[in-house]
Amino acid sequence: MPGDFFGAIIPPLLYTAPRDHGEQIEMAEKDNHENLKERIGFHEDTMLPEREVLYSFLLDMMPDTIWMLDRDMKPLFVSPSSLKTLGYSPEERLRQHLSDMVTPETYARVVDRFKSEQKKEQEEEVDPDRIVTMDMEYYHREGHTVWLENRIRAIRDQDGQVIGLFGVSRDITERRRLEDMLRERIKELSLLQSVANFIESTDSLEKVFQKTVNEIHRGLSFPDCACARITLDGTVFQTANFRKTDKRIYTYITVRGERLGTLEICYLCATPAGTETPFLDEERDLMKAIAKLLGRVVERRQAEEQLKESERKYRELSILDELSGLYNSRYFYRQIEKEVDRINRYGGSLSLILLDIDNFKVFNDKFGHVEGDEALSRLGEVIRRCIRKTDSAYRYGGEEFTVLLPVTRCEEGRVIAERIRMAFKNETFTTGRGESAHLTVSLGIAGYRPEEDIKEFVRRADQYMYRAKKEGRDKVCVEIPFEGQ
Repeated sequence: MPGDFFGAIIPPLLYTAPRDHGEQIEMAEKDNHENLKERIGFHEDTMLPEREVLYSFLLDMMPDTIWMLDRDMKPLFVSPSSLKTLGYSPEERLRQHLSDMVTPETYARVVDRFKSEQKKEQEEEVDPDRIVTMDMEYYHREGHTVWLENRIRAIRDQDGQVIGLFGVSRDITERRRLEDMLRERIKELSLLQSVANFIESTDSLEKVFQKTVNEIHRGLSFPDCACARITLDGTVFQTANFRKTDKRIYTYITVRGERLGTLEICYLCATPAGTETPFLDEERDLMKAIAKLLGRVVERRQAEEQLKESERKYRELSILDELSGLYNSRYFYRQIEKEVDRINRYGGSLSLILLDIDNFKVFNDKFGHVEGDEALSRLGEVIRRCIRKTDSAYRYGGEEFTVLLPVTRCEEGRVIAERIRMAFKNETFTTGRGESAHLTVSLGIAGYRPEEDIKEFVRRADQYMYRAKKEGRDKVCVEIPFEGQ
């Protein structure tokens, strides 16, 4: 490029430029770093040509694009890096207007910002050398767009009037992409949290599904033209604007591997140009996550309904022992068969506690059957307080009780057994004679062995219970696990 053109372009980068009250732009000619000047070839007699070479070298090496525009937004200078960043050479850029380089939305923002900065200078005292930062979307020669961050400063005449703009542009396309991805992930997480919160706050399955279809569009790239529908066991929940289109994504709602329904999303309008597919992989993952969440809701609701139905049937079949409030021995054998079948099929662990009230006959004979029944009832209450939700307790017969501990090894079961032993020991019985009495229990624990006969399993637990009695009563005896237990 001609030397005088470089002389006009480079000073804003390397020299200070006081512009108040018509002061001239002055070069900072004085340089104390004489050694540096010699190393880079600055000699007083050849200063101008050497500086042109240096400036040209620096511009060629810079990844950022340096540019100048006149007041009408026409380029006066564009550095060589524009070719790498946007595919256009500086010569091509000089034949274009800013409105040809950027998207219409960006150009409108630039014009508005230019006007607002001018208005700001008229209404308030501002730094004339301030730097304004703007993110602008440019057209690339290959057809896509590129986002550049522009740091812009005004070029002023001797009277301080703006006669052009000087700027440095940096490619931030990848940063914008990552920021957009982060916003999308936050939006998706917000949607999932919203659905989860609504699930926890309502007992109505119908309300959960209708709320979901009404909210799900918020997690999509183009929420304004999306619609949704959930179909479950023949029941349909959909947005008011639902219409099936070819821009569709769907996933199944499953419970324990069984397909019970579908969740589908459709776009009702064309997606923006350059969009390869209406739905991103992340949006597909979001749909699957929501469908999985809904499947769990259905599964939980089914479990609740099954539990209610089971409770009704249990009462009809008189599976409860009226005195202790625990299940009876008939139901014990039914449940232990199910647990044993589960272990034989899928593996796992199962422990059995068998307990008996110590010296119960003596207590019964001394204080009477009413006090004896009270002791059995109180023991039932103690057991219910001490076991976990996954455990089940039964009155096995007379003063004997059993507790099934699914997915529990013998040593883990000892903790529950000791809890029962101590709690019952601390119970105080006041007899009809006004006397206070205490009772204890002896407990035995055995672990199920694969393919073992149920009667043998119960017999082993019974053996450990009697060992506890022989060793002084008020004790827990635990089977030493064999390999695999």
